[in-house]
Amino acid sequence: MTPAPLRYKPWWIALGAACVLAIVYLSLTPNPLPGHDLGGANLNHVFAYGVTALWFAQLREEPGIGIWTPLALCAMGIALEFAQALTGYRHFSYADMGSNAAGVALGLFAGQPLRGRLLPTLERLVRPT
Repeated sequence: MTPAPLRYKPWWIALGAACVLAIVYLSLTPNPLPGHDLGGANLNHVFAYGVTALWFAQLREEPGIGIWTPLALCAMGIALEFAQALTGYRHFSYADMGSNAAGVALGLFAGQPLRGRLLPTLERLVRPT
């Protein structure tokens, strides 16, 4: 069964874009949030990229996982590490790149059972049919 089209899809996309902008800001600000490491993984990175990947996975109305969004999020994480190296007040880290990619993978994995249900449920809460 094909899910009904999302009524508020532009707003959901804007919320996803806000997540991306928050990641960019938090990655390049001179006053970053303190990191929380677990076995070499930066949990802030895993969480931020995981939530963003999960959110964008919900926006796919057709079956299957789109490959471009996860690749774009991973590329953004790599680019931001290089940008941090250029700032003079942040540092470049391969471990952070790995944490970003792990977050993307976890977000996609966690988002699959919710796909097709999360955003329609939110739309019913916002405006019952």
